[in-house]
Amino acid sequence: MAMAHLSWSIEMSEIDNGMGRSDNIARVMARGNGWTRSGRGGTIESDPTTQLIMRSKSLLTLLLLLLLLTCGGMAFAEEADQYFPLEKGHYWIYKGETKWVQKNPATDENEVKSKILTWRTEVVDSTSRGNVYAALLKGFPSDLAWYQPAEKREDHLIVRVGSCAYHLFDGDSALKAWATIKDESKSLDDLVNGDSLLIDAPLAEGKVYGNFTYTTRGMYCWIVEHGEPNFDASRINGIRPKPNMESFDVAFRTNPSHIIFKFVPGVGIIHYVYVHHGTVSETDLSLIETGHLR
Repeated sequence: MAMAHLSWSIEMSEIDNGMGRSDNIARVMARGNGWTRSGRGGTIESDPTTQLIMRSKSLLTLLLLLLLLTCGGMAFAEEADQYFPLEKGHYWIYKGETKWVQKNPATDENEVKSKILTWRTEVVDSTSRGNVYAALLKGFPSDLAWYQPAEKREDHLIVRVGSCAYHLFDGDSALKAWATIKDESKSLDDLVNGDSLLIDAPLAEGKVYGNFTYTTRGMYCWIVEHGEPNFDASRINGIRPKPNMESFDVAFRTNPSHIIFKFVPGVGIIHYVYVHHGTVSETDLSLIETGHLR
């Protein structure tokens, strides 16, 4: 079998060793076939067949690594539609106690009222533009913060940027953002920011996100306070319980109030709590049904 000869030699040079003097070091200079060896001068004999096998293995390893990275990103991008299902026609129905303050006309004094309410969130329209997907909602659990009798469901917009960032807009801001996304002539620069971020997927216990100005404080930002690997969804209509369904408790705490919601990937928000720390305004809603209108 033919052998390839590789000649090499040692070159001496001086470097500063950082201790006030110079040391001599040996630098190996090798030429041919990409081999580099250290030691005393001499000749290395290498088998071309062995070299070819080694190079093939290295190339295969690199290709497999690139494939895993690419497919992993593609897989999550494809799953983004299901992480928080926001197709037109998707709905969530919540039920729970809501408290508010109301003036009694007979006594002219404020009284705390409470009522068990059922509230519906529904995706009434959707659109996409570039890497932006937008779902226009009618109703959201936050409608019941500062509830008053005869309250109607408000307009909301969830904007997914890429495959991970879900932003929430309410009321007039939702309709304005919706119109901007629908109008191809308008730029989407500055459409979203840390303040509008609702979910930074994938969620994980300990994750902090939102306005970067406040994330180091642990307040006025979202914190995933708890993760549960085995959520029981059997009591929610429209969900097929699966093994190892995850749930995450995500909180936004400020001095005057706090919001905590429980999120289940593939389902959405399954529990929502708002509490004001001063004047009574509270809502505690649990998901009782979800599905898709055909």
